[in-house]
Amino acid sequence: MTTANLTGNKPLKVLLLLHELSRTGAPKIAIESMKLLNGQVSTLAIAYQMGEMASDVASFAPLYYAPQPPAPATGNRLARLRHRLKQKQQKQWWQDTIAAFAPDVIYANSVASLPIASLIDLPDVPVLLHVHELDMLAGWYDRPNPWRFREWPTGYIAVADAVRQMLINSMEIAPEKIRLVPEFFDESILTRSTEPVTKHPGVFTVGGAGRIQWRKGFELWLQTAVLLKASMPHGSVHFVWVGGENDMHEAEMRLTAKKLGVDDIVDILPMTPDPVPAYLEFDTFLMTSWEDPFPIVVLETMALGIPCICIAGSGGPSEQVADTGIVVPRFNASLLAEAVLQLQSNPELRQVLGHRACARATANFTRSQVAPMILEALKEAASTARK
Repeated sequence: MTTANLTGNKPLKVLLLLHELSRTGAPKIAIESMKLLNGQVSTLAIAYQMGEMASDVASFAPLYYAPQPPAPATGNRLARLRHRLKQKQQKQWWQDTIAAFAPDVIYANSVASLPIASLIDLPDVPVLLHVHELDMLAGWYDRPNPWRFREWPTGYIAVADAVRQMLINSMEIAPEKIRLVPEFFDESILTRSTEPVTKHPGVFTVGGAGRIQWRKGFELWLQTAVLLKASMPHGSVHFVWVGGENDMHEAEMRLTAKKLGVDDIVDILPMTPDPVPAYLEFDTFLMTSWEDPFPIVVLETMALGIPCICIAGSGGPSEQVADTGIVVPRFNASLLAEAVLQLQSNPELRQVLGHRACARATANFTRSQVAPMILEALKEAASTARK
């Protein structure tokens, strides 16, 4: 197998595999990187699921959707023959389309994109797997086909040292195959910290954000609300979560808040392409995820000068926050409530940590800083011959 020719000024040809096109971390990082690097890379994109970022992808690359897993042939003999012929024609179309593009490297944006490789015959070229997952999701996608996760990629991007350690210790990936590249935020958010915001005097607002699911620890966030409602004067604390999708998970969170008796101090706002106005109302951001590789929302709130409270052992948040917020030592609502009270009672500390957070985010995690690191990882993978 020959390696990619990376000499001269020809763009690197990248076959991008996207598990979905939502405005969440993994797809957002890959799409925004390829968009920024357009011209230095030439991209053909294949997505497993549709989503609101489809137009973003279409602005810089042809976008196709992977076929669904083939259904068994049914009906009479003629119907079964037609079914097999259609499958054969579809398979040939994919082979011809990808061969015409002739990628130098396959860039799988997430372990959740690995199933695409079982639906389409992909060329035998180097593969870079961008790992935004920790034990639960990584283990889930490793189960059906360990070879696809552990052997198929020629290189890996780990978004945090916690992810890197998981790859080494749980997936037995050689350390030299892993490049550490953090997530990033769009630095245009830095200009928005001075936007006008309506804050209610005497009310301390505790933020939360993300797609509502087990991994995000919304129960722990609500349990913290229970303790603070009991310990703070009536009407002095407000919890706001950004990320509702009007689905069963949101209904579960609302019902949990009601059963815990905090639905009167909790608001769940819908997921939005522009969460900044809601973030600007936060006095602190409370990150309660059980595991989270390197959440963009932490970077965004840091960039806005909002101190973050997170939990050691949850993955990347403590690496992001460092000394710019409060890292509690374990998953415990009482410790989280104490951290909130510490910030609520000390406005000067909030201001110091907020300034420190903005400086750290700006110095290390902007899109213009990180996207070129992804390009270097792609080039390195493309220059590595497959075994």
